[in-house]
Amino acid sequence: MNWNRRTSNLYSGMVQRFGPKWVCGKLVDPGRDLPFTLAELRTWMQVQIGSRVIVCRVCSIPMNYCTVGLDHTVPVSRGGGLGLDNLNLLYCQKCNIIKGSLKVEEMNRLQELIATFDYEAQKDILDRLANGGIGHHKMMRKVRAMHADSRKVKR
Repeated sequence: MNWNRRTSNLYSGMVQRFGPKWVCGKLVDPGRDLPFTLAELRTWMQVQIGSRVIVCRVCSIPMNYCTVGLDHTVPVSRGGGLGLDNLNLLYCQKCNIIKGSLKVEEMNRLQELIATFDYEAQKDILDRLANGGIGHHKMMRKVRAMHADSRKVKR
């Protein structure tokens, strides 16, 4: 993927995520406009990345513009702003998904905790976190179904 396509995808994804929401032709959430343009995002990313090799804080893989994830230092869902001053390039795309709506300090504490487990447990925990809410909800439905089935058997 080239630089223009990647940055355009990142920008349009943010516009879609934070912009107005429509359901059946009705505006249900006016959303918020991004306080920067695509050109400003590109300039910001060029300054942040430059010619350096950036390494993901979680998995330590070297990142470039194709693999870096845009992250909000203070998540928007927790009061953080949409501006460039609240963006960082600390995590790869996969680890940014794991981070979710944690603040950077909270993610650091989670990393410290995970580091106390043996390698296999660390890998398992990170794989589970990477699956996000979808995996969690499917698992919870299975657990509830198993509990429901076990109550039927006992009666």
